[in-house]
Amino acid sequence: MNQLKQWYLGREPRERMMLIAGAIAIVIGILYFSIWNPLASGIERKQKTVSNMQYALAKMHDSADEIRRLRALSGNNQARNKRPLLSTIDSTASSMKLRQMIRTIKPKGKQAAQVWFDEVPFDKLVRWLGQLQQTAGVQVESITVHQRDTPGHVQARITLGRAG
Repeated sequence: MNQLKQWYLGREPRERMMLIAGAIAIVIGILYFSIWNPLASGIERKQKTVSNMQYALAKMHDSADEIRRLRALSGNNQARNKRPLLSTIDSTASSMKLRQMIRTIKPKGKQAAQVWFDEVPFDKLVRWLGQLQQTAGVQVESITVHQRDTPGHVQARITLGRAG
């Protein structure tokens, strides 16, 4: 240590100032890279994590609102399900302009009905079946479909039912 002190004192005052400035720069660099930079990076990562979690929370709130809305609609659908099945089938077919294409609607037990179409546009039939399921809880129990001569038209025998 004594040799280092003698070496230092043997330098010109200008050199000593430069050595002190260099030592201070090295100490500042060590402090910055070993303490400040890791802290700042950690804080930035945590801020991004909080931001991502806030976004996820907002999405969850939106989803919860959507679930509440759909549950309310489901309650409305259950009220509609109290209508007789044949009446539900008839009214939805009329609203989709399919009623005149139905050859036969007949009950099959308490919670089912058979519907026969001689010729119906396939796309319209599928949309009607989807509407029945979504709005009235009526599901297809069985279906037989045959292609007709007219493109896009089919002959269909459908058994529709409602659970419960």
